[in-house]
Amino acid sequence: MIRPRLAVSTLAALILAAIPAVASAEVLTDVSAQFPDAAERSQCNVGSCHIFGSIGLLEAAVFRQSGQKTRLSEMDLFVQNVVDKPGYYQSLQDAVADEMKKSPSGGDLEAIIKKVVDPGFGGEGGFPETDLKFVVDNGVATDATVSYATLLANYTRFRHNEAGAITDDDKADKDYHKKASALEGFLYDLLYRKSPAEWREDPSNRRTVVKMLLGGPDNIAKIRKEREAVKQSLQGFKVVAKSFGDGKATSSCEEDGKDARKEVFDRLYTKKAMPVVLAMNLSGLAAWGQTDSSRDARHAFIVQGIEKTDGKYVFKTRNSWGGTNPDVRADEFCRVFQVISVEAPKDGR
Repeated sequence: MIRPRLAVSTLAALILAAIPAVASAEVLTDVSAQFPDAAERSQCNVGSCHIFGSIGLLEAAVFRQSGQKTRLSEMDLFVQNVVDKPGYYQSLQDAVADEMKKSPSGGDLEAIIKKVVDPGFGGEGGFPETDLKFVVDNGVATDATVSYATLLANYTRFRHNEAGAITDDDKADKDYHKKASALEGFLYDLLYRKSPAEWREDPSNRRTVVKMLLGGPDNIAKIRKEREAVKQSLQGFKVVAKSFGDGKATSSCEEDGKDARKEVFDRLYTKKAMPVVLAMNLSGLAAWGQTDSSRDARHAFIVQGIEKTDGKYVFKTRNSWGGTNPDVRADEFCRVFQVISVEAPKDGR
């Protein structure tokens, strides 16, 4: 018996019915076009996420104000507001002391120092709100003049040189105490000895380091002109930051994070069309590569869009990990401890 063939349209319908439905995402807002490039920048192994988030917000705000896409310099802001900030060297020394305390026998000082001064370990953290206010008040150079990629090598070399300097200073002090009497050692510590941090906090020493990191005296002159030009262009810009809790994960995270989530909605979608930076605790979030829930993993990154999939909101990020941009779910917002944005005069208040 010859069976009748199914009509092509019927066959296609049966095939489609057998294929599992793929959830479609409804794009509520996407402001990625405000940035001068794709979301592929990388902070490398430096603790500068707060810098990348801040520079991105400024670039987007400049675009909304002027229509111009300007690539600003993360490295210039990092050098100005981290390395050249009083207390930077002391933070390195404090990090060494903290690591010594963690080791039952005090640890190998030289090995600990090398670990601490590797980029990404000690002295580099900060807050986007502080960075943004600094740029509005002082300006920043463009990436064409102070490239993050180009000067990263200088910074890495500088940190490794610090390891040698701190180690040498410690050895010199120990050698002196071996030779000196107890009284001489006491007077030396009281009247003459300076910690490595104290020596390096001297303004003239700090200026030398800054010149080296930023490409020498000739480049410094150009950088200063650009900083002033950017400062003038940012007149009337406003940094808006709102804090929420301590960023710890809770059993009712979606409910506990509703205020932070509303702030993002208001600024990015319902009331404004501006990206925001989230300061967030990533501890235990595998999507972000943080499987250890006991480890403090605070991070800052930009949210540049909102989508809705199967009735759930998904927040699209512009991260600083070289193209790795994990989503943030609505039920993760209890981890957000600050939402930051930059308003340009044309945004309205």
